[in-house]
This record gives sequence, structure tokens and C-alpha cells, in this order.
Amino acid sequence: MSDFGADAMDRSHLSADWSPWTASFESDGTPRGCLLIDTTLVCRLHRDGGGIALEARDAGDGGLRWRHPADGPASAGGGTAEPGLDGTYAYVPSDEDGVTVLRLEDGEPVDTVGAEQGWAPVKVRAHEGRVFVAYRASGDPDGALVRAFSATGDRRQLWRRSVDGADPRSLEIAGDSVHLRGGDRTLGLAAANGRTLAEAPERCEPLGQGAGHLSCPSGVREGGTLRKVTGGHRGERPLALSRTGVLLSGKEGGAPDGAEAELIARDLPTGRKLWSQPWSGTGTVRVAGDRLIVAEAEGVSTPGLADGAGLFPTTFSGWSQSGDGPTSTLVHGGAVFVTFEDGTVVSTYAP
Repeated sequence: MSDFGADAMDRSHLSADWSPWTASFESDGTPRGCLLIDTTLVCRLHRDGGGIALEARDAGDGGLRWRHPADGPASAGGGTAEPGLDGTYAYVPSDEDGVTVLRLEDGEPVDTVGAEQGWAPVKVRAHEGRVFVAYRASGDPDGALVRAFSATGDRRQLWRRSVDGADPRSLEIAGDSVHLRGGDRTLGLAAANGRTLAEAPERCEPLGQGAGHLSCPSGVREGGTLRKVTGGHRGERPLALSRTGVLLSGKEGGAPDGAEAELIARDLPTGRKLWSQPWSGTGTVRVAGDRLIVAEAEGVSTPGLADGAGLFPTTFSGWSQSGDGPTSTLVHGGAVFVTFEDGTVVSTYAP
């Protein structure tokens, strides 16, 4: 997600038991793909040597809620297979058992789905009441099998689709479409039945979790149709997109005032440059109401979305001194939740 909505900075939405906190994940690995579900912060922890674990923290005080696996440095169940999350469950791939369904509130397993002999699940994504699982054939790395299941009730299979030449690890959701990459193409499938909706002759990635648009070498494309919305600009890397159609991009080198990089805002439909500001080029950029949340190694700043004014980072107690920018940033009720490469996680008031 790159735009947290108009209420993201409204402190009336923050739980009464929250106060600023700092913690460190107990599982090894770099936190990525974090989600804030009600009062629970859940992150995937990617280990350098391979393997992914899940760890959940109380969003109010940072206390540990659960880990999966509960002990040791083993992966979450399928080597480097990537789990998925929705508002109620975590879905953890396992070579032998398909996908294990964990209850988010306590990490307890409640079900398994999708076991299929000869196929190993490597990635899961959940969206709008459906769970999508991408598989790789044992001993045959070419192509992907995608299966969709109901996220509720008996979790029955809704559809299945084989896609030649696709990388199963590229499975993502953009808008209401399922996307896969392979070679020099991106394929969009209908979430309801798996039929092909569109194809683009390049490799594209969603502009954040749950985003409705994709970032491609040639520019930005709409998730459902893969239609190009705006062309690319030399040296600019799309970072975030607001719900009002403002595209935020980073450009390294040649920035004004001797800065390492430049943060640039453009009108998405026309590509017209709205403003630019010198920037460090590290960390994450998100949208919260009429402001940006720019989290970098030097701290957090909240410049205006309309003009970029106020890009002056403020550090906080417990802020990681590793020198690396944050790996993820979430915003809720006027509070930011920021994770770092070294496993530090900080929650504090947005400046």
C-alpha cells in the first residue's frame, strides 16, 4: 500500500492503549511485507541464507504475540516460499502439506489447503475473500500453476490455471487482478476465474501492496487492463501513488543543492511535473491524507503532497543507527510503524 487514505493522520483512529515504542524482532531476518491488522503488526522476516519466518507484535506496545515457526531459525515452512496475509489469517506454504492457515490473533494453525503431489507452493497472496497460491513443479522450474481458494467456509478451490513460462515467485495482486511475470511479459488474470485479462510486453511490479497500478520500464500501467497510464521518465523510479493521482518518483544523481537524489511528484494522467525536492534517496515514501510520510535513515518527515515543502527528517528515540533506510513504513491514526534491516521496529507519532 502506498496511500493510507484520508484518515491515516487522524489520531482518533489510534487505539487508546498505544504509546510510542521500540522493539527488535526475535526471529532472524530482514522485515519486509509488513501489515497492520487491527491491533496486530505482522512482518515477514527474510533470512540472508534463505528461509522466511513470520512474527507478530502488539501494535499498542510492541510486545511479542507469536512467531512461526515458534522455535529455531527454520523457514516458515517452504524454504524461501513466501507467506500471504489477510485481515484474519496468515497463509504459510509448505512443500508437503500445501498451505497452512494460521489465525492472526494468536498464530495457531486452523486448517491446511492446496496440497498437490508433484507441486510445491512457493508464494501466497490473499485478496477480497480469495487466497491465490502459485506452485512450481518438482524438478521442472519452467512455468507456474496458480490455484485460487475461498478464504472462508470450506476453503474450496475456485479455479486453477497453468501458465507456461511464468515465474511462480512473481505472483502479485494489483487492483482486482492476479499478475505473473515471465521472460519479457506480464500477464493479468481475472481474480474471479483465472482467465487472461491482459498482457504487457515487459516486466511490471505493483506500486506497493494492494496497489491498483504497476510500475513498468516504460511507465505506469493500470492493474486491471495493463493499459499504460503514463510514460516513464529517464532515471526516475516510481515509489508511490496517491489516490488523487500524484505519482512520487526518486531520481539519483543531478539533484539540486548537491543532494544525493531528488524526490519528484508528477500528475499521473499527464506526466506533468508538479514539484521536486532534494532527497537522500533512501528508505520509503508513502502517502497519508494530504501529506507524505518519508522515512529514511536520517528520520521521518511529512512534506505536503501538494508542494513537497517540509522534507526535513526528524529522528526519534530508538531509531536504528545502522545507516540503512527503513525497509517498510505503515501509517495509522497519526502514528508511524517503521522497520529496519537490522530487525529494529519503531512506532511513534508522525512529526
